[in-house]
Amino acid sequence: MRKQFFFSFASVLIPLFTSQQSFAAEKDFELHQLKAQKYIEEKDWKSAEGEAKVMSEIDGANLDGWLIYGIIEQRLEKNEEAAQCYHKYLELNPPADKAEAVRSRLADVETRNEKAKKDSTTENQERYGSKSNGIYVSYSPYYKPSTSEVTGGDVNSNYHLGGQFGRMAVGLMYDGGNVQTFKALPATGTSTTYQTVGPAKLATYELYFGYNFDLIEPYTTTGPFSFFIPIQFGTFTNNLKLNDGSRNFSNFGMEAASGLGVQWYSRSPISLSLTALYHWGIGLWDLSDSSGSGTDGIENSSGDPVHGGNVGPEVRLTLTYLFGYEKPVGP
Repeated sequence: MRKQFFFSFASVLIPLFTSQQSFAAEKDFELHQLKAQKYIEEKDWKSAEGEAKVMSEIDGANLDGWLIYGIIEQRLEKNEEAAQCYHKYLELNPPADKAEAVRSRLADVETRNEKAKKDSTTENQERYGSKSNGIYVSYSPYYKPSTSEVTGGDVNSNYHLGGQFGRMAVGLMYDGGNVQTFKALPATGTSTTYQTVGPAKLATYELYFGYNFDLIEPYTTTGPFSFFIPIQFGTFTNNLKLNDGSRNFSNFGMEAASGLGVQWYSRSPISLSLTALYHWGIGLWDLSDSSGSGTDGIENSSGDPVHGGNVGPEVRLTLTYLFGYEKPVGP
């Protein structure tokens, strides 16, 4: 008997309680709707947006709430958010005439949203893309110049510092290493017999100019990555100085290099690139004593002449700080 009374009482109380909750939510919704309409009349769109957001949280099945929310977001030029609100509205099966009007609004905001994304892509591509100017530092963890290899040296890396001007670059490269022994004529010039000397420090300095021919621009089919073919021309000097400082052998030359590179843009001033290059260098004369003794040329430990051409492969990592590129103001 008591169980029957309890269930009978609950069957009346629960719907009543639910009805009261629903009534309170409806009143709360209407209150925020009135506030939103007031802000709209005052053209206070940000405050109206806050009220519309609360309305959507109170009753996600209310047609008016999503319509008002969508109109406010559209007015604020938040086209993606406006499109989401209009989609929610249409999912609730509104009357045909109202649905048609909202579909027209939806088409407009989706068109504007797509255009805004394309404009943003273009802006990012131009501002922090391949047209940007900047400064860069590079490290090549793999570098095998022939001058080092033929002398038995241990040069296997180099460093760069330079500037980027669009796809053009101007840079200074340095590498250094040790050479245990090589053969040279005596400093006095009284003998034509090569003698073994060493150890020595080998250093190369190069000033180069380059251009990167884009294969794929960033922010297109490969997202933030740009693929390019680097072309580089430079002049270099090799210096092979005995550790005791008594003699220094040097030469001057020219080189060209090319390969393949990929550059990553972060839609910010920071950019990274990885480049594989092969260098073709020509020494305008062989490494010779720069002390003025008149001795020309050196030989490696096997007696072969060292021409100092710096031929060889390189893998280069580059960190670039971009200054950005501003489009000219026009009509």
